Amino acid sequence: LLVYKRTRWPLDLDNLALQFDDDVHDLPSSNNLITPLDDSKDISNIIPDGDNSASVRPVVPFAQISSLMTTSQHILGTLGAAVGMGLSLAPLPTMMDIINNKSIGDYTAMPYTVTLIQNLVWVLYGRVTPNREDIVIANALSAVVELSYCLIFWFYALTHKRRELAWLYATATGFLFLTVIVCKAADAGISASTSLGTIASALNALMYGSPLAVIGVVLRTRSIRYMPFLLSFMTLMCSIIWFAWSVVARDLFVLIPNILGLGLGLAQVVVWCYYRVYGDNLAEENSDDDAGANDDVELIE
Repeated sequence: LLVYKRTRWPLDLDNLALQFDDDVHDLPSSNNLITPLDDSKDISNIIPDGDNSASVRPVVPFAQISSLMTTSQHILGTLGAAVGMGLSLAPLPTMMDIINNKSIGDYTAMPYTVTLIQNLVWVLYGRVTPNREDIVIANALSAVVELSYCLIFWFYALTHKRRELAWLYATATGFLFLTVIVCKAADAGISASTSLGTIASALNALMYGSPLAVIGVVLRTRSIRYMPFLLSFMTLMCSIIWFAWSVVARDLFVLIPNILGLGLGLAQVVVWCYYRVYGDNLAEENSDDDAGANDDVELIE
């Protein structure tokens, strides 16, 4: 910070004004910079006439800061798209099982359909909101994968299963069209960006909340066979990256669901690590207790 001093001293700090100039061309060149101890040089071209206060014009690199934030946002968005793609590809073993058996069996298409609708709503949100290209790219890629899953279910479903899938897909399509219509007919005070962001955030929160059922199964059975570690870890990483992205981009609609996802993802990893170490021992203790109870019953008889 350079303080330009008039011939009068001491400097009147009460009247000191900080003037931030966005135009770097208006700032003095390096040859005109004057230190407070040099009273011999003319600074009339720096301090306006008739102003008894000192003028401070620091060089604030606003353009550099803005460029750095934009670069960070794009880097995080690219990482988020990559991790999100890994999360979308996690059900590949399930799809391969369906293809090999030529039947969907007891698998349900509900999670993939809801995820597809969520991705499409995020794409619409990114299209109507400025500087949200990262969201559009990440969710468009994920939507392609989820759509392929839905097509696999339709192709390998039996006749009665296809009726259920037809109702499910029709409901999802109707919800998507209804979302677009509501956004088009929204009042002037509520923008399409706000409406779509709210809907997408709610769907995202529901998707992140679905692992609560899996955590309940693990706690009840004391086994991690129903909780793949890779899926839990990818969920946590995806939430962390998009949480950081939302902070840089200052996007509340992305921030809120990823706070929830971060907490639930961390809980899944902690539960997995705990039962990975102690789960088998607890299961053996329960088996021993059950065996002991059966022996007691036999002795009583």
